[in-house]
Amino acid sequence: MAGHSVGGASTLPSLLADSRIRAGIDIEKRWLVVSGAEHASFTDVGLLAEQLGIDIGAGLPAARVSEIVRRYTRAFLQQHLRHLPQPLLDKPSARYPQVLFCAPESGTCV
Repeated sequence: MAGHSVGGASTLPSLLADSRIRAGIDIEKRWLVVSGAEHASFTDVGLLAEQLGIDIGAGLPAARVSEIVRRYTRAFLQQHLRHLPQPLLDKPSARYPQVLFCAPESGTCV
């Protein structure tokens, strides 16, 4: 199960309630931060707004955010559903320097 915002927040209760759901992702969790993205950047709103010339306050182009979200979501699902190692999820990547790995216990991101 994958979701964003309210859809993402419903992931954890759904995982607990429905054994058919084997993995869940809230597209604002795992403590990865995409620098230059805003809340709406993780939806089609960012792409549509950019095409219409509407500024949503994001410093990162919507197409780049979309690429990052697709790549990290795919890696998460490959790791948790197919049990394939995904080094992308282990540490920061030179290919995606906008993605910061955060440690909630210390409040730091690298």
